[in-house]
Amino acid sequence: MVFERAVGDTKSEEVVLIFSTNTLPTNFNFTRMQEVQVIKNTVQGLKIRTTALRDEDGTDGVYVLSSGRVIFKTVNVLCESGGFYVVELPNPKNKSERSSTKLSLHDTVIIGGKNLYVGKVL
Repeated sequence: MVFERAVGDTKSEEVVLIFSTNTLPTNFNFTRMQEVQVIKNTVQGLKIRTTALRDEDGTDGVYVLSSGRVIFKTVNVLCESGGFYVVELPNPKNKSERSSTKLSLHDTVIIGGKNLYVGKVL
């Protein structure tokens, strides 16, 4: 959806926003007036629970289960919302690329537990 223009009186807090699109949003209602939420920014990455984030020697990361052992993978937190972090992909141009040191798509993140450490057999 593309913002085309705003129409309204500069003295009023209400304006009409005009958007254009080639596709209809899901459950679109054809009434003349719609209540909308305008999102100014988008972030792309991996979504993890805030409880999964760990600090290893001053580096943010998560514990991941790999071949029955706990390993630590680093993350770069982009934003936080509703009990989750969005963290950077190791290679944003290739979302499915795996990394041995950074959290990757399809890694099994350990979100809780006691006495976890790198190398622990689970």
